[in-house]
Amino acid sequence: MPKTLADVLTDQLAQLGVRRMFGVPGGGSSLDLIDAGARHGIEFILSQTETAGAIMAAVTGELTGTPGVVLTGVGPGAASVVNGTAYASLEKSPLVVFTDQVEGTNAGGIHQKYDQQALFAPLVRSGAALDSETGPGVFAGLLIDATTPPFGPVHVDLSAAQASKPAHLPTVKIGEGTTGDFSVIPSVAKDQIKASRKPVLLVGLEARAERVAIAVHSTAQHLRCPVLTTYKAKGVVPDADPAVMGHVTGGTAEAAVLHAADLILAVGLDPIELINQPWPYQARVIDISEVAHEAGPFQPAAQLVGDPARILPALLEEEEQSGWQASELAALKSAQQARLMPPDMDWDRQPNDPRPLIHAIQQAAPGATLTVDSGAHMFPAMALWQADRPFSVLKSNGLSTMGFAVPAGIAAALHDPGRPVVAITGDGGLSMCLTELATAARLGVTVITVVLNDAALSLIDIKQQAQQRPPLGVRYPTIDYAAAAEALGVKGCRVEGNDAVTAAVGDAMARGGPSLIDVKVDPYAYPEILSALRK
Repeated sequence: MPKTLADVLTDQLAQLGVRRMFGVPGGGSSLDLIDAGARHGIEFILSQTETAGAIMAAVTGELTGTPGVVLTGVGPGAASVVNGTAYASLEKSPLVVFTDQVEGTNAGGIHQKYDQQALFAPLVRSGAALDSETGPGVFAGLLIDATTPPFGPVHVDLSAAQASKPAHLPTVKIGEGTTGDFSVIPSVAKDQIKASRKPVLLVGLEARAERVAIAVHSTAQHLRCPVLTTYKAKGVVPDADPAVMGHVTGGTAEAAVLHAADLILAVGLDPIELINQPWPYQARVIDISEVAHEAGPFQPAAQLVGDPARILPALLEEEEQSGWQASELAALKSAQQARLMPPDMDWDRQPNDPRPLIHAIQQAAPGATLTVDSGAHMFPAMALWQADRPFSVLKSNGLSTMGFAVPAGIAAALHDPGRPVVAITGDGGLSMCLTELATAARLGVTVITVVLNDAALSLIDIKQQAQQRPPLGVRYPTIDYAAAAEALGVKGCRVEGNDAVTAAVGDAMARGGPSLIDVKVDPYAYPEILSALRK
């Protein structure tokens, strides 16, 4: 029996190591791809919404380094995966977006029809409508685009008629993307490092690959210098390491460290990871990255484009004379922590403060992967959760989309079923993807969703209050998310206070499978936290 185009496409995906596809199928080519995928060992994961399916696929791409795959129907289905595609685009995740294509022009052929390729064009690295004759070779080129740094999404429009036609595997071979490497490091870069007495490492998303993370950690030890990671790079150097000072976001939390520096080594730092603020630091920057980025907030004194795992050792041929003292690093780290957790605060008298709740959650879930939604709760969660490895904390940063934590948690649990996942979200973000709890229940994955419930869009509420506007459009009636979870097949409970949270998370860990813990929080602390980190 000859292979169909759908067979050839899924065969190419399987050869790259793809093991799952996600989404909500339409009645066209997505059905051919589901059947063909099963024949090639690729499981289809049905999500409740296309948006969540796209996020699951994009996160899978990040975690595996192979393309995530999302399938959707024509028209509204295609439009609904735009948010997840934007996530993959801005956060450099390899993703293949398959959309059904309206067949021909019979009977007018305009129902549900619009230019789907034009819709995705601003977000994807490349896209095409495939046919059975040229489609296999074109698709191979799309896969190369998706998996060559900087990773990103590609779009495939495919009709059922073409998906079911005979086709042949292409002759082009798909391999790993390569980037140039410096055989000779420019002298200006080496001279800057030799002259530096107080260098600082800024670590971004391109440093999460294991080989790069090892090189970054070795460089930090070699230079005996402070390390600041972006949110995406959290855990590249473990947070417990005395050198790790916290995060670099473009806010003020990192200011004391960067003002004290005389040289900044930015490793794998994508400008999309920093908020849009002026760069006030005088230290020169050496930018080391896989690809040349668009203009960011700083102008580097030297830009080294290539594999950071090979560039970093070549930069550090001699023992450098660090001016950083261990006591100075300890004082900086202690000051960073005190900004968020004032040591004179009686935390036992603040049972609904989100800051000690983060400690309470992690205490009961050692070794868990954390996924975090966007919103006010994100600030204490990211600052206080202790990461010990790359990809152990997952957050939408460049796009900062809400509705991320639960679908990302499902993807992480499928990727590593032996490691539980804690998904910390606010009530606003959970409402955007609530029905994906049913997906977690159907799959039986251990995703413990902790919703910090203050019945408001608190981050927007803070900005509204700062502008002295009336509190309109940012607050909800309180929702019983535990009851909603039970209706969706997930064990739910409502708790208050640190001890109760620790006990509830511990019970969920012991029980396994999906759980939801609805935690009442008081938003009074969020303005103080935001001021400590951003203003």
